[in-house]
Amino acid sequence: MTFPQYRKYKGIDVYFKVISNEKLVELKRLGDKILSFELNAKQFPEKLFIQDVLNNEGGRWEIISEEDYKNIEQKQ
Repeated sequence: MTFPQYRKYKGIDVYFKVISNEKLVELKRLGDKILSFELNAKQFPEKLFIQDVLNNEGGRWEIISEEDYKNIEQKQ
C-alpha cells in the first residue's frame, strides 16, 4: 500500500490522512472550526485503529481523494 491514504467516517465530518501504518492526521469539523489531531501509534490499540481505518473494518470509512482532504484542511 502506498501512503498517504485518505479516508472519511461515513455520515460525519471526520477526515483522516493516513501517513503510514503508525501515523495519521485526523481533521474534525466542529461548527465553523476544523480541529486537527496527529496520532503517532505506539500502543497496539492505536496501531489497530489505523489498520481498521485502512481496511474499512466494519464499513465505517469511505475512501476520499487527496483533493477532498486538502479542501477541508485549508479551512483550518
